[in-house]
Amino acid sequence: MVRKLCLLKQFLRFAYENGFIAEALSPTIPKLRIPRNLQLPTVFTKEEVNALLAAVDRSNPLGKRDYAILILAAGLGLRVSDIIGLTFDEIDWSKKLLSIVQQKTGKLVELPLSDEIGWAIINYLQNGRPESECNRVFVKHCAPYDALTPSMYRTMQKYLQKAGIKRPVGKPTGMHAFRHSLASAMLEQMIPLPVISGTLGHTDMHSTETYLSIDLHQLRSCALEVDE
Repeated sequence: MVRKLCLLKQFLRFAYENGFIAEALSPTIPKLRIPRNLQLPTVFTKEEVNALLAAVDRSNPLGKRDYAILILAAGLGLRVSDIIGLTFDEIDWSKKLLSIVQQKTGKLVELPLSDEIGWAIINYLQNGRPESECNRVFVKHCAPYDALTPSMYRTMQKYLQKAGIKRPVGKPTGMHAFRHSLASAMLEQMIPLPVISGTLGHTDMHSTETYLSIDLHQLRSCALEVDE
């Protein structure tokens, strides 16, 4: 909604200044008020994502697992619950495709498996994953080697610290920040919202539109009022 009102206001201003309409209508467009305490989602830059991934020591089994999990989150914007719950039959190696039923929405999402992500998973499976009867790709590295719990907060904080990436106190820096970062990068590349929505597996466009708050370039150009 913010972007739509902004574009409409800019269009009406252009039309008036160039004589296409006789009356200045842009001032009639309402201004959205942004609460002073609104907290924008945490977003990592491309350089920060690369630094975070580089901070993982892939010479040991645990590092191979963590790297594969992190690159799945960074490259595909998957929720941590869907990464931890990833099973072998959800990976189609011949088609280079992930077919995941999201745990939060129950929606089937199909995403391309890039070479970089694919090789990270293969490296873990061949050289890091302990023998386990569990059908999930990622398992605990201590007996009984069963499924991981759906939380990677401590792991995330460890690698953020190693990479020297800091955020203000109280700013969320969990795995979900990768989803925000991917959405932000796609917005900057002018990728249509329906494509972003499909990638993130949203069930409706309203969920995707919340990521417009990340697009700081658009927000700055709209001269929004701040709620006192």
